[in-house]
Amino acid sequence: MTHIGPVVILCIFFSLIETKLILPAHLRHLRVGDNRSGGWRGRFEKFQGHFSAALSNFASGPYRRFLQFCLRHRYTTVAVFLAVLIVSMALVPAGIVRFVFFPNVPSDQIFVTLEMPQGTSWKKTHEYARRIETAAQAMNKRYLQELDTDVDVIRQLLVVSESDTSANIDIDLVPSEQRTVSSVILAQWLRESLGNLEGIRSLNVDAVAGPPGAALEIQLSGQNLETLRMASQDLKRSLTLMRGVQDISDSFNAGGRELDIHVTPEGEALGLGDVDLARQVRQAFFGAEVQRVQRGRNEVRVYVRLPAADRASVDSLQSLWIRLPDGKKVPFSAVGEAREMTGLSAINRIDRRRVVSVQADINKMIVEPGDVSNLLAREVLPQLLQRYPGITYKFGGETEAQADTSSVLGYAFVIVLLMIFGALAIPLKSYVQPLLIMSVIPFGIVGAILGHLVLGKDISILSVIGIVGLVGVVVNDSLVMVDFINHYIDEGHDWRSAVNEAGPQRFRAVILTSVTTFLGLLPIQMETSIQSEFVKPMAISIAFGVLFATFVTLVLVPVIYVITRDLSERVSLAWAGAKS
Repeated sequence: MTHIGPVVILCIFFSLIETKLILPAHLRHLRVGDNRSGGWRGRFEKFQGHFSAALSNFASGPYRRFLQFCLRHRYTTVAVFLAVLIVSMALVPAGIVRFVFFPNVPSDQIFVTLEMPQGTSWKKTHEYARRIETAAQAMNKRYLQELDTDVDVIRQLLVVSESDTSANIDIDLVPSEQRTVSSVILAQWLRESLGNLEGIRSLNVDAVAGPPGAALEIQLSGQNLETLRMASQDLKRSLTLMRGVQDISDSFNAGGRELDIHVTPEGEALGLGDVDLARQVRQAFFGAEVQRVQRGRNEVRVYVRLPAADRASVDSLQSLWIRLPDGKKVPFSAVGEAREMTGLSAINRIDRRRVVSVQADINKMIVEPGDVSNLLAREVLPQLLQRYPGITYKFGGETEAQADTSSVLGYAFVIVLLMIFGALAIPLKSYVQPLLIMSVIPFGIVGAILGHLVLGKDISILSVIGIVGLVGVVVNDSLVMVDFINHYIDEGHDWRSAVNEAGPQRFRAVILTSVTTFLGLLPIQMETSIQSEFVKPMAISIAFGVLFATFVTLVLVPVIYVITRDLSERVSLAWAGAKS
């Protein structure tokens, strides 16, 4: 990473703040020598003392008064927190904070893959590859003009022709730290310069780093290949009308032209079958083996077939004489028919059903992939199934991966909660207090959502992984608060005074845990390299989740503790009244 130097400096700076200002009590034990004479050490310790006193005064003054106010209006306080929770969680379905399964992380390369239909000449493929190269140069020229610079954005451009019908164009860009335009926007400029290429099978422009595969894939399955082909073409036309959908293609790989030969009813009446007709046509055009000649160790096969001039035209098939089972000869046109069609290079099957996959890329800066999938499932695909009976569909690609990953993370989240509950219930010897401690978890998720909103980032599966890791961190602060209340009560104090003293007494420890975690993750947010983009969502979830959960721990946990005591006393009174 090119910014590793500033990151190290920031880490050292924040470490100094944490160790010199937040932990003054610990540093006092590390004094060496007599500093009463003054100097920089004495001045620093004086500032350190002022900072520690200010933190203690805030805990015993404004914070204590605010906590007591919330305890007196505890049910209103809980209602306010629940309102914040509901509003924050509604930001995602409302689209204010977007959710994408995997974010578009701009890369330092742009990969263009061109696929032409089977039978296309290499000259045509090479011509289109050169057009893509010209479009890349136009993209570079636009970059120079819009940024008013003389440094090319393209470091290297490589065109590789893998076969007569395919070509790869690899565009190596300057590192992302040295440019202000992302590779996603540069790829869009390339598409605009390239325009529409007629007669291609597929064109894919990949400018993002991350797992390979199409952002959108619909697998159409059925038994009739022609129906599948027509349905896939219809679906592709519908996708072209959707905003943000690009690079649309399908897996229907057409082969070269071929003749479909069948015996007519007249030929069947004369006793001719499809096998006999196909054999005679093959012998005429490919040849019939008449003998084999031995030449030394090699065996030479001798074939007899039509002259080259007659084999060069399909029209000569109509005048080909066909021998009938009784020995008579008739023209091909009298007993057979030949229909020219396009063959298939491959037939894909999933679960023993023929499948045609329609794939497309989605510009996640414009539209969410989930919105496209929902629109397809709600409007486009039901109409497609009505027009083509016998066709079924299934989402693949990123949509399928999202469903599988969400299911796994859901189970993992439940298991983590059960393990935390068990780990807390055993030492606390209570079933209620673990729930009290874990009450901060939803509000940690609120902090993660608000963090993405503040920084303008989309929530992704990486953010969800960070939220799962956040659970254990936010529980720690809540445990510190409840554990102090229990010890204060064990020392013989009233539980009300224990609640009033817990917040101010543990204010420093809770703040220390949260602030150090937040500041420790802050340098990741300031990193600009591509590698950091994969960990930023997790860092946002943990950092802002912990920060918001701190406020919840200092206010809501004591409030809920008092409410549980209220409910416990009411249940006890009701039970005593029932006994009497």
